[in-house]
Amino acid sequence: LYARENYFIYKKIYKETYDRHFPNGIEIHNILDSDVKATKDYSILFGTDYLIDARHTVGIQYQRISTPYELKSVNTNFLTDGSQQRKLETLINRQYERNNSIYDLNYTFEIDSVGKKFSMNAGYVDYSTTEDSRIEEISNRSTGLKAGSSIADISVLTVQADYIHKT
Repeated sequence: LYARENYFIYKKIYKETYDRHFPNGIEIHNILDSDVKATKDYSILFGTDYLIDARHTVGIQYQRISTPYELKSVNTNFLTDGSQQRKLETLINRQYERNNSIYDLNYTFEIDSVGKKFSMNAGYVDYSTTEDSRIEEISNRSTGLKAGSSIADISVLTVQADYIHKT
């Protein structure tokens, strides 16, 4: 029997600055301020290997990974075209959650002492993510709001069998 549990929280604040100069005289100065609220990563793993007899072994394992976080960003662009300067700000609020579950079952049969062996492994993985985003565009003349949600669910089933025949 074995088990492992991990949990940690982190917060990240970062700032990115870009300057772009184009041959036609247009310049863009971009500042991105981001604040990742307390992200909580949690994972758990447990399993066991059971020796049925001297030649047969079966094992099972489960793993769960969960990562929710919240991101708030302000993206400010200054666009200069000759003597005109425009400012465009985008406020981004994003909530994201990832949940992965992994199941594994294995079996080994030691056929003889020469090295003949049969093994089989079956695994199932479920990847699940949800994301909600709210983007608010603010400029000198207008204000716009865009919102979106996405959900992704991916499931994978694998089966593998091996036979080793030594003489």
